[in-house]
This record gives sequence, structure tokens and C-alpha cells, in this order.
Amino acid sequence: MLKVRFPIATRSVAFFAVPALAFLSLTMPLSAQVNDAAANADRLQYLDIFEMEVAADPRISPDGSRVVYVRRGFDIMTDGRRTALWMIDSEGTQHRAITDGTSSVSSPRWSPEGNRLLYVSSEDGSAQVFVRWMDSGQTAELTNVTESPGNITWSPDGKWVAMTMFVPEAAPSFAKMPSKPDGAQWTTPPIVINKLRFRADGRGYLEDGYTHIFVMPAEGGTPRQLTSGSFNHGSSLSWSPDSRSIVFSANRDDPDFDVRNSEVFEISVASGELTQLTDRFGPDGNAALSPDGSMIAYTGFDDEYQGYQIAHLYVMNRDGSGSHMVSDLDRNFGGLNWADDGQGLYFQYDDEGMSKVAYVSLDGRVEDLAEDLGGVGLGRPYGGGSYTVAPGGRFAFTHTSPSHPADVAVGQRGREAQRITMLNKDLLGHKDLAQVEELWWESSHDGRA
Repeated sequence: MLKVRFPIATRSVAFFAVPALAFLSLTMPLSAQVNDAAANADRLQYLDIFEMEVAADPRISPDGSRVVYVRRGFDIMTDGRRTALWMIDSEGTQHRAITDGTSSVSSPRWSPEGNRLLYVSSEDGSAQVFVRWMDSGQTAELTNVTESPGNITWSPDGKWVAMTMFVPEAAPSFAKMPSKPDGAQWTTPPIVINKLRFRADGRGYLEDGYTHIFVMPAEGGTPRQLTSGSFNHGSSLSWSPDSRSIVFSANRDDPDFDVRNSEVFEISVASGELTQLTDRFGPDGNAALSPDGSMIAYTGFDDEYQGYQIAHLYVMNRDGSGSHMVSDLDRNFGGLNWADDGQGLYFQYDDEGMSKVAYVSLDGRVEDLAEDLGGVGLGRPYGGGSYTVAPGGRFAFTHTSPSHPADVAVGQRGREAQRITMLNKDLLGHKDLAQVEELWWESSHDGRA
């Protein structure tokens, strides 16, 4: 049955990389802009945007007892974003900050033993990887790189860290120009473009170069580049159980012309030897190795040049053989995480205006575990969001609704999920918010609701 679900009669607030006041002036109705703040204290006001906070990227500890997450808000003095790492017990107690909020932080990642935490911070002016020892609270800067690290991932033995970073390359030119005299002011040289994808929304012209995979010791040091070539390798990274290889996806065939034709690869950490595991025309990605290393789960489809196609879930043997679709669920699979026993996977998907956390067994049975998975958006369908799952099956996710921005919630199979933070209760608890109503109607195409 086709169901369309839209929230109405809600004041919509979202967090984007734009100045807070500029955004608020666009989202609040004109009548609200001229109301007297004191006379409407029970309504949302301009400056309330600086009091709102959202939870993002919740990371549950390996033993399932604690959750670290990124707490986001806006700084009223700079009209800019502020972030900090916070930690809370899975029962909703011991809620405390673990960074001071003076620098941008992101990507918290627990070590396999749960005694260390990696994260990316700009406390020294540029994005670097830091580690925190959870027993002592001591921190150390592990990298000194010029490009921002992404997709940081612990090896299962806790000895290595994999990441992706952009590697610049020399810009193309028509000819080698002579050096200009000291103090000379020459015309800006022309931009030479030799790629089909040369600019992007919100970024403008793209810098010449490609994203590659790196590894470094968990104690810090110089990251060593594993991948090479004129291809981007910016996907998620999945380590083998023996910490000797990494599985990822990339488009290494003809990315300029076949932009969605990515494949799954495995690369040796020691030698850099690359093995292609899938071979079909379509976007294979989100690769994840099973706990015993015998199988790889991934998403994809055979590209038929349609405007929209479902990314189904597939499982194959470690060597790429025996690939088969696990479930015929008519929804896109994302956020794959193997269950500890290797008999199924956790995933997230969008359904009828709502994002969900679910579990699918290897024989294709789907079980919904939590609803209202959401990100930094408020009052709109499919707000994004993320979740993580501990080896024991307890998971943490960002929970939202049209009445509150994203909080942290915790769940487990067979138990009802519980929201364990209420970051905006002090603000929204005293506000008269509009109520939300679902509207359903029949399709003019086939009469289905």
C-alpha cells in the first residue's frame, strides 16, 4: 500500500551550516517577526535558536553501557556553530561533557576494548585526529596533517587506525609560465578544467586531487597512503577480523562518465594489493565484513538508467562469490552493521515519512526495532540521523519528532527504545508549540491510500 505521511501545522526549525539568525529570519513568519517578545514568551522567539541543541553521531561503547555523542548548538556571540562531545550512561544517568566546546569536534569512535576514544578536533586550528583515554581523561593529538581526516575506523586489534583524506594534485595548465618579477602584479592565470565534474553546490570549483585511504598506528605517527590513482576512495571502511585488510567501495572504472558504477574492493594493509570483489554495472557500496570475516554485506542495484532505483541488501562470500539478495524489502538499505553472531544485520531505512532502525536475518526476515530516527532537521520527513550497535545488540540512535530536535535514545531487540536525553526540555517545555497532524489521501493514479 502506498502511504504518504506529512506533518502539518508545525513550526519547522532546522540546523544548517548558515548563520543562525539568517536562517531564523527566513523560517519565521512575518507576523512573528513583529510580535513583542515579552508578550509572546510562550512562543518561539528569534534568540531561542541560540538555546536549541541537537544530538548527532551517537556512538555506543562496546559493552553497551555508555554513549558518546556530538552536541551541537549555536554561539550567540559569533552567530556560528558550536560543538562538544558529551557522554551519558545507557540508562540515562551520568550525563557529562568530555570536551569543553571551544573547538569544533566530530566523529567520536570507541576503541574495540572501550578504553580509548578517537575523535576529530580543530582545537589547534586545523582538523586533526585525537585520542582520549577514558579512565584518566588524558588526550593526545595523533596526526599533524594538512587535510581533514574522514571515516576514521579502528582496527579490530586496536593497533591501527584507518581514515580517508584528500590528496591534492597539481592543477593542469596549458604551458609552464615563467616566474614573475618580485612585486609584479600579473593577471590571475586561467583555470584549466579537464574533468567533467569540476564544481559542486555549496563548494564552487573543486580542488584538483582525489580522496585516498590511509592507515597509521593507534599511538600516532605519519599516516601511510594505501590507495592510489586518479580515483576517489572516500567510502566507509570495514576491517577484516585479523586487522590485515580493509574492505571499501570505489568507482575505479570510468568515474567521469559512469558516475554510479562503484564496486567493492579489498586492500591489503601490508602490501596495498587491491582485489575487486564485485563486477556489475551499478552502485555497489556500504560494504561490511561479517564478524568471522567469511562474508561481506553490501548494498546496490543493477543500474538501468532510471530516475530512481532501490538499493537492495546483498551478501557474498569473502572472495566475491555467491552474491545474493538477502531481502526483497522495497526500501533502500543503509547503515549496515552485522549482528555479533553473524546471523543477520542491523540497518536503517526510510518508510512512510519516517526513518527506522531495523534488523534483517540472513533468510530475509525484517524486524523493525525503533522509529523516529532523525537528524538535525525538525518537522519534516526523512530527517536523516544515525545509529550504532554494540556487540551485545544494544543500539543508540538519534531520536526526533516534530516537537523536539534530535536527542539520544537507546534500544535493543525485544525491548522498547528509550529516549535518554532531553536537551531542549528547559526551553521547549515552556513553549506553546503547534500540534502536528498526519494527513492521508488516495493517490489519483491508482486510488491507493
